[in-house]
Amino acid sequence: MGAIPGELAGERPGEGVDDSPEGGVISGVVTDTEGGPLVGVRVEAVASTGGAPGLDLLPVLTDGDGRFAVTGLGHGRYDLRFSLGTVGARVLAVPVDTDQLTVRLARPQGVLVVVRTPADLAPAGLCHVVLERQTQAGWARDHVARTLKNRLLLWSIRPGWYRATAWASPFLPVTSDAIEVREGEPAPIVELALLARGAVIEGVVRGDPPAVAPVRVAWRRLGATWPIPPSALTVEAHADGSFCLRGLAAGPHRVTALDGEGRLGSVQVELAEGGSAAVEIPVS
Repeated sequence: MGAIPGELAGERPGEGVDDSPEGGVISGVVTDTEGGPLVGVRVEAVASTGGAPGLDLLPVLTDGDGRFAVTGLGHGRYDLRFSLGTVGARVLAVPVDTDQLTVRLARPQGVLVVVRTPADLAPAGLCHVVLERQTQAGWARDHVARTLKNRLLLWSIRPGWYRATAWASPFLPVTSDAIEVREGEPAPIVELALLARGAVIEGVVRGDPPAVAPVRVAWRRLGATWPIPPSALTVEAHADGSFCLRGLAAGPHRVTALDGEGRLGSVQVELAEGGSAAVEIPVS
C-alpha cells in the first residue's frame, strides 16, 4: 500500500463520538475522475470540532463498487479523509446520516486493468490478474490479484514497463504488454478482452476405498510457463468426486488429484483447441 497522510493535529480522544453501539452513518462512493469505482480507498472520519475517532470510528475501506459506510457516529458534522496510495482528499463538515456522498480522486500511479467479455456472453466469474515487470533478466511477477468486478486498480507500482495477463474460466488467458508506468502520472488503462473459450476437461476421482473429501484437483500445461499462480489452478471436486476444468489452452496437460487422506493420483491428457476430454483419476 502507498503512504498514508499523517494524523491530524489537535485530536482529542472520544470527542463527538456516540458511546452506544448504534449511531449515525455517513456513506457514499469514491470514484476516479472518469466515474469508475475505486476499491480499497481508506476512509477516516473525525468530528469537525477536532475530536479523534474512537473505537466505533476505525478507518474503513471502499468495497468492490467503491462504496463505504462510516458507522457509530454521534450527532453533528464530521471531516472525512480519503487516501489511496499517493493521492488523497478531504471533505469537511459532512452532516451525520449523509448517504449519497460522492468523492472523486485521481488514480494513483499504477495500472488500471479493465477486463471485458463479449456482450452476448455471460460475464466471467472470478478473474485472476497477474502484472509482470520487465527487468534485465526478463519478466518478473510484480502483482497478483483476483476480482469479481471488471475493473481492478493495481497501485503503488514503480515506474517502468509491464505486461498484464487476465484469466477467468471458461475463457483463455489474454495478455497486454508494453504498458508504461510513469513517475507522477495517473494509472494507464489496460483493456483485456476475454474472447476465446478454452478447452474443457471433465472427470471423476476414484479410489478403493472411495476418495475422502476434500478432494483437490490441480492441473498444469506441460512444457509451458503458466502466468497464473498455482493457487488459481486448483478446484475442489464435488461430493461424488466429479470435477470440471474450463478455459484451458490446447496441448498436453497433467491433472492431479489429492484427497483428504493424502492419497494422490494423476493422469495426462491431450487437448485440442476448444475441445473437451473426459478423464478418470485413481487415487491410492
